[in-house]
Amino acid sequence: MRGSLENPPVIVEGRRSPLLYMVAFITVVPVIGAARLLDGTFSGSSSAYAILGFFILGTLAGWLSVLRPTALIIRNDGLEYRHALRSTHYRWEDFSAFEFDSGNPGMVVGILAEGNAQGRFAGESVALQGPYWEVNGEDFLALLNAARARWGGVRQNEAHTFGKIG
Repeated sequence: MRGSLENPPVIVEGRRSPLLYMVAFITVVPVIGAARLLDGTFSGSSSAYAILGFFILGTLAGWLSVLRPTALIIRNDGLEYRHALRSTHYRWEDFSAFEFDSGNPGMVVGILAEGNAQGRFAGESVALQGPYWEVNGEDFLALLNAARARWGGVRQNEAHTFGKIG
Protein backbone atom coordinates (compact mmCIF):
# COMPACT_ATOMS: atom_id res chain seq x y z
CA MET A 1 0.00 0.00 0.00
CA ARG A 2 1.30 3.40 -0.94
CA GLY A 3 0.23 6.76 0.46
CA SER A 4 -1.93 7.56 3.48
CA LEU A 5 -4.99 9.59 4.37
CA GLU A 6 -2.63 12.38 5.41
CA ASN A 7 -0.66 12.08 2.17
CA PRO A 8 -3.12 10.99 -0.54
CA PRO A 9 -3.68 9.18 -2.77
CA VAL A 10 -3.76 5.79 -1.06
CA ILE A 11 -3.11 3.04 -3.60
CA VAL A 12 -4.01 -0.53 -2.70
CA GLU A 13 -3.08 -3.13 -5.32
CA GLY A 14 -3.78 -6.76 -5.85
CA ARG A 15 -0.76 -8.93 -5.16
CA ARG A 16 0.93 -10.13 -8.32
CA SER A 17 2.51 -13.36 -7.07
CA PRO A 18 -0.63 -15.61 -6.94
CA LEU A 19 -1.73 -14.31 -10.34
CA LEU A 20 1.77 -14.72 -11.76
CA TYR A 21 1.90 -18.39 -10.73
CA MET A 22 -1.52 -19.06 -12.22
CA VAL A 23 -0.81 -17.27 -15.52
CA ALA A 24 2.61 -18.92 -15.87
CA PHE A 25 0.98 -22.33 -15.41
CA ILE A 26 -1.83 -21.54 -17.87
CA THR A 27 0.67 -20.27 -20.47
CA VAL A 28 1.81 -23.86 -20.91
CA VAL A 29 -1.54 -24.88 -22.47
CA PRO A 30 -1.37 -22.72 -25.62
CA VAL A 31 2.36 -23.37 -26.02
CA ILE A 32 1.82 -27.15 -26.04
CA GLY A 33 -1.27 -26.78 -28.25
CA ALA A 34 0.58 -24.64 -30.79
CA ALA A 35 3.51 -27.05 -30.84
CA ARG A 36 1.19 -30.01 -31.46
CA LEU A 37 -0.66 -28.21 -34.24
CA LEU A 38 2.61 -27.24 -35.92
CA ASP A 39 4.19 -30.70 -35.72
CA GLY A 40 1.05 -32.39 -37.07
CA THR A 41 0.10 -34.30 -33.90
CA PHE A 42 -3.35 -32.69 -33.97
CA SER A 43 -5.29 -32.27 -37.17
CA GLY A 44 -5.59 -28.69 -38.31
CA SER A 45 -9.37 -28.55 -37.84
CA SER A 46 -11.02 -25.19 -37.35
CA SER A 47 -12.20 -26.18 -33.85
CA ALA A 48 -8.60 -26.89 -32.77
CA TYR A 49 -7.55 -23.44 -33.97
CA ALA A 50 -10.55 -21.84 -32.25
CA ILE A 51 -9.72 -23.53 -28.94
CA LEU A 52 -6.07 -22.57 -29.28
CA GLY A 53 -7.07 -18.96 -30.05
CA PHE A 54 -9.29 -18.91 -26.98
CA PHE A 55 -6.42 -20.03 -24.75
CA ILE A 56 -4.01 -17.55 -26.34
CA LEU A 57 -6.42 -14.64 -25.71
CA GLY A 58 -6.94 -15.78 -22.11
CA THR A 59 -3.20 -16.05 -21.56
CA LEU A 60 -2.60 -12.56 -22.98
CA ALA A 61 -5.34 -11.13 -20.74
CA GLY A 62 -3.74 -12.88 -17.75
CA TRP A 63 -0.31 -11.44 -18.51
CA LEU A 64 -1.85 -7.98 -18.92
CA SER A 65 -3.33 -8.36 -15.43
CA VAL A 66 0.09 -9.29 -14.07
CA LEU A 67 1.71 -6.27 -15.70
CA ARG A 68 -1.04 -3.86 -14.55
CA PRO A 69 -2.68 -5.37 -11.47
CA THR A 70 -6.08 -4.35 -10.20
CA ALA A 71 -5.84 -1.38 -7.87
CA LEU A 72 -8.09 0.82 -5.77
CA ILE A 73 -6.96 4.43 -5.60
CA ILE A 74 -8.44 6.34 -2.67
CA ARG A 75 -8.46 10.14 -3.04
CA ASN A 76 -10.27 13.05 -1.47
CA ASP A 77 -12.75 13.15 -4.38
CA GLY A 78 -13.58 9.43 -4.25
CA LEU A 79 -12.37 6.02 -5.37
CA GLU A 80 -10.92 4.82 -8.65
CA TYR A 81 -11.15 1.10 -9.27
CA ARG A 82 -8.54 0.25 -11.90
CA HIS A 83 -8.63 -2.97 -13.90
CA ALA A 84 -6.20 -4.07 -16.58
CA LEU A 85 -8.02 -2.28 -19.40
CA ARG A 86 -10.30 0.28 -17.74
CA SER A 87 -10.91 2.39 -14.68
CA THR A 88 -14.14 3.31 -12.92
CA HIS A 89 -14.39 6.42 -10.76
CA TYR A 90 -16.80 6.61 -7.82
CA ARG A 91 -17.53 9.72 -5.76
CA TRP A 92 -17.84 9.37 -2.00
CA GLU A 93 -21.51 10.36 -2.36
CA ASP A 94 -22.09 7.29 -4.57
CA PHE A 95 -21.82 5.02 -1.52
CA SER A 96 -24.12 4.74 1.46
CA ALA A 97 -21.88 2.23 3.28
CA PHE A 98 -18.90 -0.10 3.08
CA GLU A 99 -19.19 -3.59 4.54
CA PHE A 100 -18.23 -7.23 4.15
CA ASP A 101 -20.20 -9.13 1.52
CA SER A 102 -22.64 -11.49 3.24
CA GLY A 103 -22.07 -14.22 0.65
CA ASN A 104 -18.28 -13.90 0.59
CA PRO A 105 -16.93 -12.89 4.02
CA GLY A 106 -13.48 -11.91 2.74
CA MET A 107 -14.78 -9.41 0.18
CA VAL A 108 -15.37 -5.75 0.97
CA VAL A 109 -18.22 -4.15 -0.97
CA GLY A 110 -19.55 -0.64 -1.32
CA ILE A 111 -23.32 -0.22 -1.11
CA LEU A 112 -24.48 2.27 -3.73
CA ALA A 113 -26.58 5.24 -2.63
CA GLU A 114 -29.64 6.72 -4.31
CA GLY A 115 -28.66 8.96 -7.24
CA ASN A 116 -25.19 7.47 -7.70
CA ALA A 117 -23.17 8.62 -10.72
CA GLN A 118 -23.08 5.10 -12.15
CA GLY A 119 -26.85 5.12 -12.72
CA ARG A 120 -27.22 1.81 -10.89
CA PHE A 121 -29.88 0.83 -8.36
CA ALA A 122 -29.57 2.10 -4.81
CA GLY A 123 -28.61 -0.71 -2.47
CA GLU A 124 -26.69 -2.58 -5.17
CA SER A 125 -23.23 -3.65 -4.03
CA VAL A 126 -19.94 -3.09 -5.83
CA ALA A 127 -17.05 -5.44 -5.06
CA LEU A 128 -14.06 -3.37 -4.01
CA GLN A 129 -11.74 -6.04 -2.66
CA GLY A 130 -11.35 -9.72 -3.18
CA PRO A 131 -8.64 -12.24 -2.46
CA TYR A 132 -4.98 -11.55 -3.15
CA TRP A 133 -4.93 -7.89 -2.10
CA GLU A 134 -1.99 -6.44 -0.21
CA VAL A 135 -4.24 -5.34 2.70
CA ASN A 136 -6.47 -7.69 4.71
CA GLY A 137 -10.23 -7.20 4.78
CA GLU A 138 -10.55 -5.66 8.25
CA ASP A 139 -7.84 -3.07 7.58
CA PHE A 140 -9.24 -2.33 4.13
CA LEU A 141 -12.75 -1.79 5.50
CA ALA A 142 -11.40 0.49 8.25
CA LEU A 143 -9.40 2.47 5.64
CA LEU A 144 -12.46 2.99 3.42
CA ASN A 145 -14.63 4.06 6.35
CA ALA A 146 -11.95 6.46 7.63
CA ALA A 147 -11.52 7.96 4.14
CA ARG A 148 -15.28 8.33 3.72
CA ALA A 149 -15.55 9.96 7.14
CA ARG A 150 -12.68 12.32 6.28
CA TRP A 151 -13.61 13.29 2.71
CA GLY A 152 -17.18 12.13 2.16
CA GLY A 153 -19.00 14.34 4.63
CA VAL A 154 -19.86 11.46 6.96
CA ARG A 155 -19.07 11.67 10.66
CA GLN A 156 -16.85 8.84 11.92
CA ASN A 157 -19.55 7.42 14.21
CA GLU A 158 -21.98 7.22 11.24
CA ALA A 159 -19.57 5.23 9.08
CA HIS A 160 -20.38 1.53 9.06
CA THR A 161 -17.81 -0.58 10.83
CA PHE A 162 -18.90 -4.18 10.56
CA GLY A 163 -16.89 -7.01 12.03
CA LYS A 164 -15.77 -9.95 9.98
CA ILE A 165 -18.58 -12.29 9.02
CA GLY A 166 -18.12 -16.03 9.18
